[in-house]
Amino acid sequence: MTNVNLVFSGQGSQFVGMGHDFYGSNQHSSDLFNRANDVLGYDLASICFEGPESTLNQTQHTQVAIFVVSACIFNAIKSSLSIAGIAGHSLGEITAYYASGVLDFESALQIVIKRGELMAQAADQTRGKMAAVIGLSESEVSAQLAGINQVRIANYNSPVQFVISGEVTGIDTAIQNCTAAGAKRVVELPVSGAFHSPLMASAVPPFQDMLNTITFHNATIPIVLNRFAQPESNGDALKTNLSEQIQSPVRWIETIDYLSQSSSSFVEVGPGKVLSGLIKKINRDYSVQFTSTLAHVDETFGVEMNEL
Repeated sequence: MTNVNLVFSGQGSQFVGMGHDFYGSNQHSSDLFNRANDVLGYDLASICFEGPESTLNQTQHTQVAIFVVSACIFNAIKSSLSIAGIAGHSLGEITAYYASGVLDFESALQIVIKRGELMAQAADQTRGKMAAVIGLSESEVSAQLAGINQVRIANYNSPVQFVISGEVTGIDTAIQNCTAAGAKRVVELPVSGAFHSPLMASAVPPFQDMLNTITFHNATIPIVLNRFAQPESNGDALKTNLSEQIQSPVRWIETIDYLSQSSSSFVEVGPGKVLSGLIKKINRDYSVQFTSTLAHVDETFGVEMNEL
């Protein structure tokens, strides 16, 4: 498959059973899970493949599980692709660093673990939550947030889906406002805090301290960053970005618009099809493929896992 953009899945894409078919069919995939188990000190494969869902959905498990499964899928398909551009949604941005050679597997895994820990700590220190607003434009959502302290748009996911993040009472008011303004749905997200908002500020300095202990290489393929929707390949700039990213909005619409300048074909790398759906809402003419099952990968990319 030639000249495609790769986009890496973020939190919310997980499902029980994810990665099991790759693990059972490919030594490289089983090796990555085993390496992850050594770092984590528990059996991640069992949580991914067997659940229960409540355990998989715990943030400390979800983020590492999505990263490892996405890394397995990327390694399975990378030789079949000519890559035009690369990006990841929130957590997926770390997988993009791995795919572009900025981080080795163990370093990326350690970063994912620390990121989850610090975001959870920041959430415990603040009273925050998030909600997805569906069916209002950006300007309409912004109008309903005006005057509400500590509430902002955190994810610009599609022209008709925006995630808001902030203090609990402010989000409750915003939900009421957006519903009254005609939103099709406003859904509270099952997360523990106000991610991608200033309420994560306390996590930034200790995260940067941890990142400073890790070697970041220049990217072999520039990564279009969530914060700016612009490409970056410098290792030092990419290091600084990761700590700031957790308190900054995910500008996904602009990211996809930038990537589309090089190619209108996208491949979502990771479990589920969340990003595929968002991209189609951004522009229905874009070609989007997902990779969440081995059968679909075999059909789409002609990859025979037993040959890898």
